[in-house]
Amino acid sequence: MNQEFFVAKQNKVKLLLSTIFLITISAIAFYYLHRGPDQSSLRIVLREGYLFYPIFGFGLVLLLALSVGGLYRLISGAKGLTVNHEGIDLNGSLLVKWNDIAALEHYEDFTSSHLTGYKIILKDPEGYLSAHKQHPLYKKMVSNQKSISTPVAVYTNSLNMDHARFNSVVDHFLRKNA
Repeated sequence: MNQEFFVAKQNKVKLLLSTIFLITISAIAFYYLHRGPDQSSLRIVLREGYLFYPIFGFGLVLLLALSVGGLYRLISGAKGLTVNHEGIDLNGSLLVKWNDIAALEHYEDFTSSHLTGYKIILKDPEGYLSAHKQHPLYKKMVSNQKSISTPVAVYTNSLNMDHARFNSVVDHFLRKNA
């Protein structure tokens, strides 16, 4: 068994279903925009044009952007998680190097038992945060530090992965870099 490399890809079925859902909601928003405000509605948002058009227009643009992003990820086959000799790469957006990692812990989000993954326990979380102040995910890392006591968490719900193999590869590199 190769202990030097692990890749977890996106779950294409979940990604496809969520993209279809977003496209469906986009179609509904488009229908409402095409139809226009309903003067007989009891809801002010559906009755008054000054509220109706900005809300449904912004919603349509946002939902279409998310749909396009989902389709792009589906077609491009974006990696979800890569573990190699450099460290743990989170979808190409953040690389956590082995010399920064102290341990990995299984994690279940307190907001929902369906959000599970791993907390990457860092040797120096404050130093890691100060080194990544310009990173686009900096605010999320600070929020994670406050709520779960580590800046980096990996949610694995939308990934096709073998957890046992992932744990063995991570253990291999943690022992190697200890």
